[in-house]
Amino acid sequence: MTIPSSVPLPFEYLQALQNLAGKSAGSDNKAVHFYKLGGRNILFKLEALFRIYKAINDKDLFENLNDDVKAAEDSLGQYDFEVWFAQQFKTSEGIFTEQVNTDLLRYENAFDLRFKNLGFIPADSDLYSSFDKKLKSVQWPSEREFAEQLTAFLIKKIEKIIHEYDEGNFDLSEPEEGLHELRRKIRWISIYASVANGFIQLKPSPLPHPDLQRYQTEDIIHSPFNELPKKPRGIVSIQIQSPNFYALSWMIQELGIIKDRALLYSTFEERIKNYKIEKSEVERIRKKLDLTKSKQEDDLHYANSIVDDFFKKHLILQRIIRDLQRSHTDA
Repeated sequence: MTIPSSVPLPFEYLQALQNLAGKSAGSDNKAVHFYKLGGRNILFKLEALFRIYKAINDKDLFENLNDDVKAAEDSLGQYDFEVWFAQQFKTSEGIFTEQVNTDLLRYENAFDLRFKNLGFIPADSDLYSSFDKKLKSVQWPSEREFAEQLTAFLIKKIEKIIHEYDEGNFDLSEPEEGLHELRRKIRWISIYASVANGFIQLKPSPLPHPDLQRYQTEDIIHSPFNELPKKPRGIVSIQIQSPNFYALSWMIQELGIIKDRALLYSTFEERIKNYKIEKSEVERIRKKLDLTKSKQEDDLHYANSIVDDFFKKHLILQRIIRDLQRSHTDA
């Protein structure tokens, strides 16, 4: 079996996960330790790579493998939310904060067992040898084939997002099904670029279009999420104009901030129904964290405004498609 060295392959990520599982072996709660060592980020990257290969290679094989990875990432993601939620109240005193921390400890114990059942811990789990065996039978594409297939894959994914937006599928008043779902779909484009092993490169543009200035903030330009792997020697890279990619990152960031506030508000309102909390304590927390309906309405108005600009006025995703098409033509 000949494996082109520059084509991104999943073996590195699987080895990294297995190493984390080994490092977690001595912990009382192995799943929590696996999470703290960064397991979720690696699973995201592996899922992104499996999504690409599901579309351009053996669909059934990579779909089955991806189901296992997604289940593990979802499990870590649910725990991540519980940790994040508890952290929002760390400076608040009272029964609510005590109950949240108690619930987190209870969740951690159940989480350890659930995550173990998914097979990514311990390090000698049969899952790793099973993945390795299945992946070694794959006929991996050549560098040129991969570049062409990746370009077509990205264009198709982005066109689908545009279509879903045009069809009104993203109700931003819904924190999970609307706001979070839109952010997820846009964010995957960025993650695909990060796992492409340098096949995707950002093309500097000294004078970005005036419409794109709002997106070119210092924190976005210098964000580690926009530092893509270096281009391997001898390949023709897929180039995306940096201002367009920065606009994508800006939107991911802004929607993330709004999404977090929306989920904090909705989860807080849900949990105070289950906790026996004095009204004065509830109001004190609402005021301290600005968990008010008026703030949610302001956020929704802002979200609708920036999303409409992103899709309809500034045509960011269409610009990225154009970049991808030009790269394909130039190659």
